[in-house]
Amino acid sequence: MLAFFDIETTGLEADCEMTCGVVRMNDEVNIFYTAMDMVQFMRGCADDTVFVTFNGLSFDFRVLSTLCAKNQSQMLAEWAAKTAASTRHIDIMFAFLAENGYYTSMNSFAEPLEVAKTWEGAEAARSADLPKIVAYCESDVEILQKVYESGVEKSYLKRKAKGTGKTVVWVLPPAGFRNVDNVLKMLKTRLPDQKWMTEPPPVPSGQVQWTYDYIPAE
Repeated sequence: MLAFFDIETTGLEADCEMTCGVVRMNDEVNIFYTAMDMVQFMRGCADDTVFVTFNGLSFDFRVLSTLCAKNQSQMLAEWAAKTAASTRHIDIMFAFLAENGYYTSMNSFAEPLEVAKTWEGAEAARSADLPKIVAYCESDVEILQKVYESGVEKSYLKRKAKGTGKTVVWVLPPAGFRNVDNVLKMLKTRLPDQKWMTEPPPVPSGQVQWTYDYIPAE
């Protein structure tokens, strides 16, 4: 079972507030307005459910965990943190970053599929139009699902490079998208090739430490 999800927030830091969240399973859309309700629903999913995100490790799961902890829901906070770095989570952006050594956007994969986003997360963070924010979140999750399914079907994803506008191809591993646990173990043995860059992109403060705090035991 696959569950695609995304959240919209009042900012881009982990201490922001959640505006809404969407979990899409078997084309059924579930909408939430608090982190506790959303995580409780996800925690109640079948044990074989795999959660699919784009930047969920560094942002979505981390925000959910932080908000649950702030609201005295420590059990839910720990579940979110541990699930984020487990075999039950596929973070497409993290998998791409680990293999290629640089970040990319979901829109770069969506445009070649002709399902490009029409709004940006920063715009949603500034908006007070809740119905529009919810619709945007639903659309983002639908696009995420299409990107994932295209990669699984073709064993590669086309990506439109923002700087040059050229379309390039990311060939996926033979087994498909790596789950986060698999990516973390891979990073223990080899780092992504960054020889093409003079300086690697900076990692936002706190993200790496949070990630590696929850590496599962060998």
